[in-house]
Amino acid sequence: MRRRRSVALIALTAVIIGGFGPVVVTTWLAFWLTERSIQDSLEIYAAIPVVRTEKALIESKEVLTSVDGMTGCGPDHITAMRNQVMQSRYVDEVGYFENGVLACTSWGIAPPGIEENTVNFTTATGLGVRAAMTPGMTESGRVMAVHLVAHNVLIKHLRIIDVLNLEEVSVALAYMPLDGPPLLMASGNDALSDVLMSGVSKTSGLIPGSHISAPFRRGEFVGEAAMPNSLSHGRLLLGYLARLVPIGLIMALIIVFNVIWLCLRRLDLKHEVQAALRAGELRLVYQPLVELESGRCVGAEALIRWQQRDGRFISPDIFIPVAEDSDLIGKISSFAIQRACDDLGDLLRRHPEAHVSMNLSAYDVIHGDIAGTLRDTLAAARLPSRSVWLEITERSLIAPETSRSTLADLRRAGHSIAIDDFGTGYSSLQYLQDLSLDLLKIDKSFVDVIGKETVNQSVIETIIELATSLKLDIVAEGIETQEQLEFLRQRGVRFGQGYLIARPMEVAEFVAFYAQWKDGAPREVAWAAE
Repeated sequence: MRRRRSVALIALTAVIIGGFGPVVVTTWLAFWLTERSIQDSLEIYAAIPVVRTEKALIESKEVLTSVDGMTGCGPDHITAMRNQVMQSRYVDEVGYFENGVLACTSWGIAPPGIEENTVNFTTATGLGVRAAMTPGMTESGRVMAVHLVAHNVLIKHLRIIDVLNLEEVSVALAYMPLDGPPLLMASGNDALSDVLMSGVSKTSGLIPGSHISAPFRRGEFVGEAAMPNSLSHGRLLLGYLARLVPIGLIMALIIVFNVIWLCLRRLDLKHEVQAALRAGELRLVYQPLVELESGRCVGAEALIRWQQRDGRFISPDIFIPVAEDSDLIGKISSFAIQRACDDLGDLLRRHPEAHVSMNLSAYDVIHGDIAGTLRDTLAAARLPSRSVWLEITERSLIAPETSRSTLADLRRAGHSIAIDDFGTGYSSLQYLQDLSLDLLKIDKSFVDVIGKETVNQSVIETIIELATSLKLDIVAEGIETQEQLEFLRQRGVRFGQGYLIARPMEVAEFVAFYAQWKDGAPREVAWAAE
């Protein structure tokens, strides 16, 4: 009788929690994901004017240096200035001054009386910058002027603040030295300019009807972005609701039945994981990683699998979180490192240029002695630290100071460090600048939209550009089509993995794969761009 009452109570609880909980949670999650997605996109947009300004100043220095020393306004001088404009991505006009007055430009002889601009600030490389002005010769809108000796170049503000053909997205750029007054340089929105120049870090609600990013600073330049709610919020929210609420309803039905079943069965996944470790049910498979330019295999990512004795597979998404909430994740990490060294030790000793990539958990980075485990295991296997790359996710960085210290120690030991699944809404651009990292892995969800007219394709281009400017190597996950491969290769992405190249495979299959691909893609594989 008591058992029946307990079962009835469990069933009632399951109906209440299972019937309403998932729907409420998925609805809340849809709102949260909408806000997070918008802020992550805006953070990337805010970085655009900063990155572009840095590149524009580098290009300006090259152009100005190339014409420095040329005098007079003869045809050769004007032609040289014009050629520089035609070969430049950012520079729209080159000018030459005599006695402080514009004599000629890349357009030709200048009208009289146009005096040289007073610069607002001077860069560390010696360039004088006038943040905003209207050209006296062409009157083609607001431009930034960059001066060096007797020449200057003009750069249209639009080249700095145009956000990938998304007209509703506005960005603003300011020069904000730590020891001087701020200066607005370019903006596509007056209200956003006011927010940026106010120096307020919490931007919510400052522009009614719009979302605003947090300021993005690098050096003395600060960028900020805004987009109207009508552009993104309603569409994104409906999309998330359409995907998540049905899932919530399905989950409600599943939970009603499974909570009862799990309770009656007294399923303890933690004990099952312990038993799996003892019984040898955990193993590794390896997904090759190749150099996109040549197809040369440089190593593999080790992926853990759990196949029970009855043949059923348990997803890592199920048992890894359970292990992370207990003391088992450290044992699983130690097992994975030892097994990878056992499986690939011979290959890595014969081919020291190759590597195996291991995923670290938050426990490994914050609490575990992962550095000691790696050191001892690799020493026993007679392998150098460079043979093992380490991948972390944003969850591993919840304790920034501890994470920074652990990663710095691992990097000093010789391991390459990658931040995994970048772009999914959980990795912050701040991590890329503050932590000791070597590689950035672009999530498959962004690779999937290559070739499709979506905002995410614009975002992946910006991620690539930003990672390149930070001198991080890039790994693209989930490459499944030739179009994706060509897109990534043309933009300088160095490494990639995915079903187009190879699926995860057993160790013997990978050893054979590496033998075929270690010097480049085999001839029978259509790898070179046509």
